[in-house]
Amino acid sequence: MRTWFVVAVGVGFLNPAYAGDMCFGREYSAAHLARHPHQLVMGMLVRIYDEPSFTPPMGWSMKVTRRGERNALLQSGMCRRLELGMKDDLHCFAECDAGEFDVKFEGRNSLLLKLPRDMSMRQDCGGEENDSVLSPGVDDKVFRLERLPSGSCAGIER
Repeated sequence: MRTWFVVAVGVGFLNPAYAGDMCFGREYSAAHLARHPHQLVMGMLVRIYDEPSFTPPMGWSMKVTRRGERNALLQSGMCRRLELGMKDDLHCFAECDAGEFDVKFEGRNSLLLKLPRDMSMRQDCGGEENDSVLSPGVDDKVFRLERLPSGSCAGIER
């Protein structure tokens, strides 16, 4: 079974190497999950994209799959650059204070996504009655994601 965690984030005001619509993701192998029995996230996709209607002009969408759950978790929001001279790193947040995470780019082809606190997620785009929480558990705090072809994030809500 393949499961993904997907996040999309707008990047036009970053280094030109990061401009446009980007997709990052990872499907965790059975061996990896066996070595990390407390990790609930089985898969992650992250989409980062330009969104001119946002201030700042970056958007993200996320899709997460977890052990023991049939439905994927979805969320979206906006990002801004981190201050303190961290040129391309981002702080991303969901609307209505539903949660946040940080993105640290590691070159053009990978990033670290750091989840500092709980994030409210939607299951299959349902309303609040379908909300679930993505928590930074023992092995669910930092995720290394690799760049994927942009089509890998097709269908993730903007």
